[in-house]
Amino acid sequence: MSYDFNPDEIELPNYHFIGGRKVVGGSTEIAFHRPSDGRQVATFLAADAAMVDRAAAAAQQAFTGSGWAEAAPAERAAVLKAWADLIDRERVRLARLEAAT
Repeated sequence: MSYDFNPDEIELPNYHFIGGRKVVGGSTEIAFHRPSDGRQVATFLAADAAMVDRAAAAAQQAFTGSGWAEAAPAERAAVLKAWADLIDRERVRLARLEAAT
């Protein structure tokens, strides 16, 4: 496995994630510059007030309706272990994304 990569080849997501769905759109363009060289590498759309309200409502629903607080410790541990395994499996991709941004 090679750890060499070209940061210009990293595809940056250009959407919001609200209520378990990718949501494209927004109101104002925001230029994103790579900290390592100051070069603009992407343009993102900032969420407008309606999108923020939808995201807050979805977060509240997830918080109150997920059952996480009532889940047994072993069940929560299994979910966290699966999350850790996913991060470990995608570590090279995540490291490249982090290095590029």
